[in-house]
Amino acid sequence: MLFAPLRLPASGIHGAQLRRTPEHPISDAGFPDIPPSVEKIVEDVAARHAGVFVEHKGKALAVHWRAAQDREHALWDELGAAVERMEPELVILRGHCVFEVKSPSSTKGEAVRDFMETEPFAGRIPIFIGDDVTDIAGFAAVKALGGHAFSVGRKLEGADAVFKSPAEVRAWLGGLIATRQEARRA
Repeated sequence: MLFAPLRLPASGIHGAQLRRTPEHPISDAGFPDIPPSVEKIVEDVAARHAGVFVEHKGKALAVHWRAAQDREHALWDELGAAVERMEPELVILRGHCVFEVKSPSSTKGEAVRDFMETEPFAGRIPIFIGDDVTDIAGFAAVKALGGHAFSVGRKLEGADAVFKSPAEVRAWLGGLIATRQEARRA
């Protein structure tokens, strides 16, 4: 585990998986897995594009094309046609050098709303920091709940402000922690 022994509330796969508290197991939030027939057709499309690979996430498929950026538009067109033909209720999200095939009802915004109904988050002001268009639903959710949204690297729709880099985010978070520790000592 990346942060072991630390266990935090967490969300994955655009809100399709949730761990509401450190003590709870990860739940799948009721979203179905991507059907094997869709997995196969997405794999077939990816195989026609050198440098493209598919990451199987269960509730979603991530089609990575960082090593084949010249294939972006052709890959998008082929994936869209294939998924529409096989499973029209699925959506394809465009991320940074990745296309995500998933259910339209699982979003980072839904995960935010779910967390904000659970202790210790209920009644607090949410903050969402993201760096990709797939984070825009999370921005909208925190804003609707009276919170703040920040993008990293570039201004994304719904963001209140932009951090220049991940290092700037870490510095800001470190400053918040230091301020809180000073307030506790006072």
